Amino acid sequence: MKPPHSILFIVLMLFSSDVVAQQLPIDQPQSVPFLATTELADDTAWVSLFNPGGDSLPISLSTLGVFGSPAFYAPASVLILPPGQVTRIPVRFRPRHNIYNVSSLLIGAGGGQSSVGLGGQASYSRAYYSPTQNLSGEDLRQALRLRVSSPYTQLGYSGTNNARLRMFGTIDNWKVNGREPGHTNPYKNECVYTGRTISYTGTDFSTATLNNAPYSMNTEHTWPQSVGATNEPMVSDLHHIFISDGPTNSARGNKPFGWVPNPTLTYTGGSKANSTTFEPRDAHKTAAASAILYFAVRHMNQAGVDLSFLSPVQESDLRDWLRIFPIDSVLRRRNDDVQAAQLNRNPFIDYPAFLERMTQVRGVAQIPTHSRLVVIDSVVQLGAVLPGDTLVYPVVLGNPGTDSMRINSILPVGSGLTIQNPPSLPLTIAPGAVAQVYLRYLGGQTPLNGSVQLGLAGQPGGLFTLGVRATVENSMGRFVLVSPANEATQTLQGSRTQNFTFRWSTPGPSAAGSLRFDWVLYGPAPQRDTLLWRNTIPDTQLSFTYAYMDSVLQEAGLSPGLAHGLVWTATAHVASTHRGAERAHMLHVVRGVLTTSLTETMDHQVVLYPNPSAHRVVLEGQDAANNPIDKESIKVLDLMGRQMPVDLCGEPDRLAWSVASWPRGTYIVQFVVGAERLPRALRLMVD
Repeated sequence: MKPPHSILFIVLMLFSSDVVAQQLPIDQPQSVPFLATTELADDTAWVSLFNPGGDSLPISLSTLGVFGSPAFYAPASVLILPPGQVTRIPVRFRPRHNIYNVSSLLIGAGGGQSSVGLGGQASYSRAYYSPTQNLSGEDLRQALRLRVSSPYTQLGYSGTNNARLRMFGTIDNWKVNGREPGHTNPYKNECVYTGRTISYTGTDFSTATLNNAPYSMNTEHTWPQSVGATNEPMVSDLHHIFISDGPTNSARGNKPFGWVPNPTLTYTGGSKANSTTFEPRDAHKTAAASAILYFAVRHMNQAGVDLSFLSPVQESDLRDWLRIFPIDSVLRRRNDDVQAAQLNRNPFIDYPAFLERMTQVRGVAQIPTHSRLVVIDSVVQLGAVLPGDTLVYPVVLGNPGTDSMRINSILPVGSGLTIQNPPSLPLTIAPGAVAQVYLRYLGGQTPLNGSVQLGLAGQPGGLFTLGVRATVENSMGRFVLVSPANEATQTLQGSRTQNFTFRWSTPGPSAAGSLRFDWVLYGPAPQRDTLLWRNTIPDTQLSFTYAYMDSVLQEAGLSPGLAHGLVWTATAHVASTHRGAERAHMLHVVRGVLTTSLTETMDHQVVLYPNPSAHRVVLEGQDAANNPIDKESIKVLDLMGRQMPVDLCGEPDRLAWSVASWPRGTYIVQFVVGAERLPRALRLMVD
């Protein structure tokens, strides 16, 4: 039996009375900070995942959005993490908003769920918008109004070098703006609604001439003059005036923009209309949408501007167009050219994402909530569970919104399914954060087809249902940890004789006779290297001496006198198929101050030489009170814990033996010296 399960290693500790499944420690702080960056760059942080179990573990990843759009990116495909291995997951921060972005990385490990918090400050590469930093809702709307209102040059609608002449002569002139620099005539313009173009020389360059045949090109006020664009500065604002075919301009009139699924009028180029609404061709939808939304923000406080023209329906459609139709290089170039002429920019061409942080631009804006519950798996697969076995399973609930989410009720449905240590209700989840709920399942005789129903305050429907599934496993392969206690903290000290013994039991002789066990000790984070491995152990007990365990830690290069967080796991096997339950445990090892060089003295009186040696070694010395080495206590172990034959000769304080037949490698020489008879150990290298 191996029910899927993962834990956040630094946060969760499981209950010794419960069977737990494969565990996934995350050797990472609970929150990962990213470097400050812009929308044109990114920063990458790494999350280390460790699989201490005996089987490969599928890993799925997901991140919570920020204002409804991704800001942090993790690998989209399912990763396979082999047993005993560590993998580093890259998480990329590529912001869309110039705010402090808060999110979470959701991690599914074979169905189990964990999370890591994510956060990073972002700014926009265009310093023009620095006054909007970290603002949303009405604060952002007003900051944008002030930003695009000053500095601002009013060009006028008539006279020398006015806005219309700039529009025809430079800003929307293909010869000048780069769309067709090799054009024969100095002037070429295009109707934004039909795509019809005109070409002419400087002789005809006047608005009066261009308005009449044969050119018939007018100046289209995207925000109609009749609803507020008649006077200055609105009438000459280049961000919303465009070149248009005269008849088509008249046909549009002052109709609002929007989708027209069943047009009664169609025009060359793809624009269409009915009696109430005008839909520009696709090539102009982004320009038209950004112009209307800009006008509402820039001129919201101007006398005569009727903001009711921008109805909720029209604003919704315009927002759709900005999401669907990309902003191209022509429109970006136009924004630059308009700024060169009148000093301000259209923010919705530069950063359409501003709209995601405001509920509306036609009136007082709120901060959008985007409040909805997110889980990495809509159906929790507990896997195969033994009848009578209890499994505790953490579920991660994410809030990608901008407002706190409140869960008012948690109701498990299904025989044997309960909530472990139910949280106090209402359960509040902060924006970009997660909460964990622990499912507790007592295995039955029939499969589980249950659910957990979550009552959500202020959510559509008010109810979120999470499916929970489990199948029935037979008892073959079950084992129970006897000692040390599950999740026990143990201390390794060199000041006394000490053994580490691990014991487990099985259901009965038939099962025990077919079982084999693996025991693995892993090193500290983040590498989690395998330090010690015992496999296919037919017994239900495994013991190590202090000296041997210490030798393993020394060979791993762990610093003496410090605490090291190690992990050990025990796995049961039936034949060649893993059907056992895995337990992961913290072994907090506090080492005494040990010999770390190969020829260092012990108590300034005992030496081991030559070291390294290929033939003969000598152990010589005594303690401060002239007590000699206890000859009978001398024992030499290899790094597998096997005792080597030692044929001692010499005097009590100078003992020697041959290592000529020993394999090359590292050995641990154990002995006692002095009246206190405390154990001592030295490393010996045979070369």
